Amino acid sequence: MPRAPRRNPGALTGRTVVVTRAETRSSPLTDRLEALGAEVVVAPCIATEAPSDGGAALSDAIARLDDAAVIALTSPTGARRLLAALAEAGLDGAALDGTTVAAVGPGTASVLSAAGVRVDVVPDDHVGEGLLDALGEPRIRAPGLCSPEPRWPGRCSPTVCAPEAGWSTWWRPIER
Repeated sequence: MPRAPRRNPGALTGRTVVVTRAETRSSPLTDRLEALGAEVVVAPCIATEAPSDGGAALSDAIARLDDAAVIALTSPTGARRLLAALAEAGLDGAALDGTTVAAVGPGTASVLSAAGVRVDVVPDDHVGEGLLDALGEPRIRAPGLCSPEPRWPGRCSPTVCAPEAGWSTWWRPIER
């Protein structure tokens, strides 16, 4: 249900901004917009759900962590789900030691860092293409890039752009 708008004086006074993020993820943005005086209407257009397999594919990916040269995460939600799945397997962030951990942006990196995971790559351009650019050319022939995210932000996806950049990909859905 849309949240009732509030008015505050500021640079956006008199303007209405519709925030389409999931309500559970919109608070920092709406708070900032309201602080600038915008009338904010929260109208979520997407819902994040658990994968239809109940997490079986993610459990498989965790069992195969040694096969991955890179773990690429493209959302704070995906990072939290990966950490929860590691915990369910009796592991913690240390299980990712020795693997390059890439986060699409500072929000995703923050979730991982708070759990003690060393984040190696955060691109300046926070989309899938930026993530691949920041990873650079693979140092070995067809290294494994595991991305437990079904979609990457931007026009890139792990199953399309990564192989074009020389990465051998396998991904396991964290959300749908």
